[in-house]
Amino acid sequence: MNKIFKKFFDIRQGEHQIAILMFIQIFLIISSFTVLKAVRDAVFLAKFSANEIPYLYILIAVIVGFVAYVYSEFSTKFHLVKFILATNLILVGLLVSLFLLMKFYPLSFLPFVLYLLSAIFGILTNAQFWLFANFIYNPREAKRLFSFIGTGAIAGGIFGGQFAQQGADFLGTENLLLLCSGLVFISSALTKLTAKVLEKNDFILIKPETEKTKVIRNSSPIKLILGSKYLSLISGIIFMTIMVSTFADFQFKVIAKENFLTEDTLTHFFGLFYTYLGIVSLIFQILFTSPILRKYGIGISAMILPIAMFLGSTFTIFEASILVGVYLKGSEGVFGNSINKSVMELFFMPVNEAVKKRVKAFIEMFIDRSATGIAGIFLLFLVSFLDLTISHIAWFSLSFVGIWLTLIWYAKKEYLKALQKTFERKEIDPEIVLNVEDSAGLELVKKTFRNGTEKQILYLISIMNDDEKINLNEVFSELLENESPAIRYEAISFLSSQNEPKLLSKIEPFLNDSDPKIVAEAICFTLRNSDKQRDLIEKRLQNENDVKFLLAYFLFAVKHKQLDSKSISKYIQKFETLLDPSSNEAISGQLEIAKIIGDIDKDSPLFRLIPNFLNNPNLEVARKALENVGKSRNTDLIPILIEKLSNVKLRKEAAKALSEYGDEVIDILLKYLNDTNSSITLRRNIPFVLRRFETQEAVDKVLKNLGQSDSLVEYRLIKAVNKIKAKKPEIIFDNKLVEEAIIEKAEKYYKLLVLEKGIKLLPSSYKAKAITKKAVIEKQDLTFEEIFRLLGLKFDLLRMRSTFSGLKSKDKRIRANALEFIDTFLTGQKIKPIIFPIFLGDEISINTKLSNIKNHLEVESKLTSTTIFVNSMIEFKDTWLIILSLDIIGKLRLLDLAENLQKILVNQPISIQKIGRQTFEELKS
Repeated sequence: MNKIFKKFFDIRQGEHQIAILMFIQIFLIISSFTVLKAVRDAVFLAKFSANEIPYLYILIAVIVGFVAYVYSEFSTKFHLVKFILATNLILVGLLVSLFLLMKFYPLSFLPFVLYLLSAIFGILTNAQFWLFANFIYNPREAKRLFSFIGTGAIAGGIFGGQFAQQGADFLGTENLLLLCSGLVFISSALTKLTAKVLEKNDFILIKPETEKTKVIRNSSPIKLILGSKYLSLISGIIFMTIMVSTFADFQFKVIAKENFLTEDTLTHFFGLFYTYLGIVSLIFQILFTSPILRKYGIGISAMILPIAMFLGSTFTIFEASILVGVYLKGSEGVFGNSINKSVMELFFMPVNEAVKKRVKAFIEMFIDRSATGIAGIFLLFLVSFLDLTISHIAWFSLSFVGIWLTLIWYAKKEYLKALQKTFERKEIDPEIVLNVEDSAGLELVKKTFRNGTEKQILYLISIMNDDEKINLNEVFSELLENESPAIRYEAISFLSSQNEPKLLSKIEPFLNDSDPKIVAEAICFTLRNSDKQRDLIEKRLQNENDVKFLLAYFLFAVKHKQLDSKSISKYIQKFETLLDPSSNEAISGQLEIAKIIGDIDKDSPLFRLIPNFLNNPNLEVARKALENVGKSRNTDLIPILIEKLSNVKLRKEAAKALSEYGDEVIDILLKYLNDTNSSITLRRNIPFVLRRFETQEAVDKVLKNLGQSDSLVEYRLIKAVNKIKAKKPEIIFDNKLVEEAIIEKAEKYYKLLVLEKGIKLLPSSYKAKAITKKAVIEKQDLTFEEIFRLLGLKFDLLRMRSTFSGLKSKDKRIRANALEFIDTFLTGQKIKPIIFPIFLGDEISINTKLSNIKNHLEVESKLTSTTIFVNSMIEFKDTWLIILSLDIIGKLRLLDLAENLQKILVNQPISIQKIGRQTFEELKS
């Protein structure tokens, strides 16, 4: 039995009990409704003309609209299961009461009451059941299990139709109402049982109410629908579905009335029709619904019914025969009860649970019946006033189908967005912009400068340009007296470029400031505004013991570039004394010089001092020099900067410096990257530089170099181009190159699966067996991440990131939503058959995954020996797997693998090479 379930419906372990209970419930509900429909149609058409039906459609719309509103209001105030049970019991009571009236008081209006009650019955029981199912299953489970559950509905239609046919002959038409009541009562008991089983399995059917859900509960369902583009589209699809179906239903009944004249012959025909309709629907549901949903996704699947109705309406235009009527109503029944029902339930899956409880039943009742009512008005006008035939009416159906298909097209897009919202996180980076051009803005700046905190003042200065500062010279001069050294520096740094002799008395004291940066700006201002002070400055430079002033002058000379080479050469030996690492005072000075080292011109005598800073034994000085040297863009320094990438403590600063050179350095970096003679540490750090080049040229070159012999280099390259796309989404990524990389990573993932299977080849005596398995699984996870990073280059990066996070979530429902999203999103992509099995995780076995891709990739499904297993590990050229391979070779003495491993070790870090040599020495001994 389990094999049958697995083959046709993919019901998995632990799912059978609930699935079967749900199957039986919908079987009973649809059975009762099918019988009820046959009874109501026969009773009504036996006493009234088919032309009266449009009036019923309108009346049903009004009454069901009221019922939907009342239902929606009360449904949020009670537990879901209790409310379903109470509603079903009320319906049972109404059916029994109507039977008694028809039996003993056959009043003339009772056929109208029966028609109305049957409409309410069908909508409520069906809507409640699928609402219940929506709360039980997530989208992935729904995609698999709704086809099975839907089979119960179709089987119920077959049973109900057959019973209506036979029961009309033996029991009489009206007596079948009691059967409907009994079936619904049994279904209610099973609903209660299902809830108990779920509770036993610790399933939380209704989550505790939060402030957000409380707001939703108190909101109008119409307001919620109109406030959501997605819910509006779902409502629109349901509306057009019912419009077209109602037209088809009317056309079918007119044709039936013309061909079958008595109540019993009509009942017999309807029973027979619904029986065969159910059989065909069942066959379609079992054989096609699930495969179509899996292969084509929600978008194409949703179009099957409207396309079928388009064809039916077209046939009706040319010939309104009984065969055309059967096709028209039959296609609506077959596809409407099978794939379209599953599709509509899937459309509701991403909707917030609180919103879903508030609006789903309302949409399915109110929108359903509103459409029926409007269709009734249309038909009444077309038939009674324009006296059109059903062939003419078919033209209107065609126009409705066009609108229907358009809504589906938009709804699929919103479906993906809605799914994404269930598992993605959004971050917002606020920007603060101050307008200092108007008088109010300037007054705010002055007030802040005079009364603000250090942080506020520095922030304001940072966002103002020089033109905006010009009008604030007076306020800046006031800042010279501020307690904060940082504020004093910003103030004098601005004023140093101004011709303001009247401020000389305020600036001169800063020539003796303890901060050499401030002294440098004071020197600049003094030389600009006073010739008398120039001799004093020259005299102080002659004093070799005045190290601070010498340092300040060096900073001034570099930053403002106001001295010629001859003047600087005059003091160059004095400047070299600043590089003495033994002096704490010198180190402090070197840090200040390092900050502006990038401003030294190549032709300046000071330029020859730069390597001293880059190679400074003091890490802090070297870092600061690297941070700033890139501004010089001197190509002579590139080899030094690239060399610094090997130093993990200086890597970040060296990468920043190299990025200052622009695209011209990319080819040089790629040359180092692909040179296997370069140190592996250097090669692994080059991607940290490449990710800083946010240009089309950089991306094109990096994509062509993604294939690397070292797995970590490759991972960091993929990560680098991801970061580029995140910052520059307008850059174009070569689709062919990206797809090739995705397929290559998929192949690697499947080979890692084979490797995981091969771990059993290791003898039980090998103690690191568990560690080996853990390492292989970690590499699978890394490759899984790489595939999504590459997908982020082909598609929307944020979508792929959030999908990846969703698939890795510990929350089962979030994982299912993410999986459903990527399943639908990749529909039609040629890479889907290759990569999608990877995303299924534990849903399918390793063997099934390998079997699924055998027609797409050449991957061996198993390893046959320990030697082949270890050799496969080595071929991945991954450091951690190589370390484990060394351990296995040494422990198991696999001498025949030594030569192969030695070749790989050449390109590994020195520490790994050392472990390799020890292993080979042990083997020789």
